[in-house]
Amino acid sequence: MPIEDDRPNFQEIKAKLRLNEDRDLAQKLQEEEYARHYERNRTVGTDVNKSREEQLREDEEARKLRREAQRPIEESDEELARRLQEEFDNEEHQIYESKEMQLQRDAELAAALAARYEMVSNISLNPDDTQPASST
Repeated sequence: MPIEDDRPNFQEIKAKLRLNEDRDLAQKLQEEEYARHYERNRTVGTDVNKSREEQLREDEEARKLRREAQRPIEESDEELARRLQEEFDNEEHQIYESKEMQLQRDAELAAALAARYEMVSNISLNPDDTQPASST
């Protein structure tokens, strides 16, 4: 039995080596591709977090600017409301004073009318007498 027949020839060995090299190269390329995808995903995750933080910072800055822009308007509105309330209070006080004065004038007029009515009533009771009735 020839020993040489059991052993692979040079071409077979060469083909097997190339097959192993191709497999190793394919595995290496696939691992590199996985590493790139993993790195890209990690980068995207980091970028998403940074973007979220930046968006939150920008939103807070925008709120701060709106509050600062609204502050003069709020102060102006408060001043206007205060002045209007003062005017309303003054007007209400004037109306109250006017009503009080009118009530006082009405009371004085009523007293004057009552006195006149009493005087006229006394004169009407003694139409024949030229002098008011005397109590004797």
